[in-house]
Amino acid sequence: MKFAKNPLDIEAIALPMATVGPYLNPNLVPEDNQMPSKKDGAKKIALTFNTTLKPSTITSIINQLNDLNIKATFFTTGKAAKEHPDQLKQLLKAGHVVGTQAYNNDDDLDTMSASEIADNLKQTDAAYFKASGQLPHLLRVTTETPSTELTTAASRALIAWSVDSEDWRLDIDAPTIAKNVNERITGGDLVLLHTSEATIKTLPAIAKEQTAQKRHFVTVNELFKQRLTPYQQYFKAGDQRSLQ
Repeated sequence: MKFAKNPLDIEAIALPMATVGPYLNPNLVPEDNQMPSKKDGAKKIALTFNTTLKPSTITSIINQLNDLNIKATFFTTGKAAKEHPDQLKQLLKAGHVVGTQAYNNDDDLDTMSASEIADNLKQTDAAYFKASGQLPHLLRVTTETPSTELTTAASRALIAWSVDSEDWRLDIDAPTIAKNVNERITGGDLVLLHTSEATIKTLPAIAKEQTAQKRHFVTVNELFKQRLTPYQQYFKAGDQRSLQ
C-alpha cells in the first residue's frame, strides 16, 4: 500500500499474504491463504428455514432436527415473533440460529421506500427483541441484488441461498423436495427451506444422502466461521457479494 506525503515520511507498507489473505476477496487470494469458509466449506451445508413459527410445526421440526443431530438457521417474520414468542425462544434454546425476514410474510422490502424499509425492520427487530431479549444479526433476502435502501437500513449480514428446495410450491411432496436438495447440493451451500409438514418429513432423506457424501450440517454462522459482516450478501461458502 502506498501513502500520500505524511509527517513520518512513510511511502509504502507491505504486509505478508498470510496475514491479510483471510480478509481479502477469496477469488483473488491463493488457496493457502483463503478464508476458512472457502477452504473448509465444501463438506458443510447450512439448512435455512423461512418460518412463521406455527407452534405445532416448530415443535415437530425441533424434534426432527434433534433426532438427526442437526443445527439449522431459521428466519422468522416480525409478526410471527410477536405472536409466537415462546416458539422463537424454543428454537434458540435448542441451539438453532434465528434471523429475521420482513414484518409480514408477504412484505417485499425491495419495493419499499427507505423510510418504509426502516419502519418495517424496526417493527420486526422490536418484536424479536421483546421475544428473545436480543437483536437479530441476520436478514433473509432473495438471490437478487438488494436495493441500496435495504442494504443501508438493514446494517447486517444479508442471507440468500444457493440451493432452492422449491418446497414453497403447493403441489410438491416430500420425495421431490429431497430430490431437489440432494441433486443440487455441491458443498458449502445455503439451502432454502420452509417449515412445512412436507419439508419436515423429507429431512431424514436429506440427512441420509448428505451424510453418505461425507457432508455435515452447520448453522449459517458456522458455515462462515463467525465472519458474517454487514452489507454483504451471502449465497454459499466462499460466495458473497459486497454491497457497499
